[in-house]
Amino acid sequence: AGKTNVELAYGTYDFTAVEALAGKLTLVNTLNLKGKMRDGKKPEVIGAFKFEGVDAAFSAANIDFNGNDALDNMMEVSADAAVLTGVTLRGCEVHNYKNRFFYMNKEGKVANVAFTNLVVKNMGTSGDFIDIRKGTANVISVKNSTFANGIRTFMRVDAAVVTGSIKVQSNTFYNLGYVDSKDNNGIFHVRATSMTTETFVVSKNLFASMHRAEAAPSQA
Repeated sequence: AGKTNVELAYGTYDFTAVEALAGKLTLVNTLNLKGKMRDGKKPEVIGAFKFEGVDAAFSAANIDFNGNDALDNMMEVSADAAVLTGVTLRGCEVHNYKNRFFYMNKEGKVANVAFTNLVVKNMGTSGDFIDIRKGTANVISVKNSTFANGIRTFMRVDAAVVTGSIKVQSNTFYNLGYVDSKDNNGIFHVRATSMTTETFVVSKNLFASMHRAEAAPSQA
């Protein structure tokens, strides 16, 4: 408890087994998680995170995050007063969350949102994957990752959100956005008025078997 840098030995860490957590760890300070792999396998975390800290940050590397088909949002900025220097994941696997990967519906501030070298699969379709409706996310970056099976809208950034840069580069998207729903707004639903065509960059990505897009191009 109280540690900023935590190395997880190979094994399973189940937040849902702790009654007081109900599967979700609320962070008010910085936490950097690093998995120690064994025979090419990552330690598994069954759980989710809520961010409420000031001058805090969260990072994770080499961890298998499992929603166990029970947890809704993997990461959520859950306080208006939250101020984070960064939320970053690198080299992680993420799967079986019912709803969102990253959710922000508060007037919080995150300087850097960065996801690199991820493998994400079997996510629920009842919410948008990266869903930012309020607050500030100065820089959003998604690079060198694979997203497969599930996900309603990949990225939603509403008009009121303050952001200076969104870059989605060198990723693979497979079998996403297929849900037949009025809330399916296609792969990207980015409406932030703070954005320009120069600061929203989508490049060198591969899109395959995007069935809903094919069936309803207006929702692609």
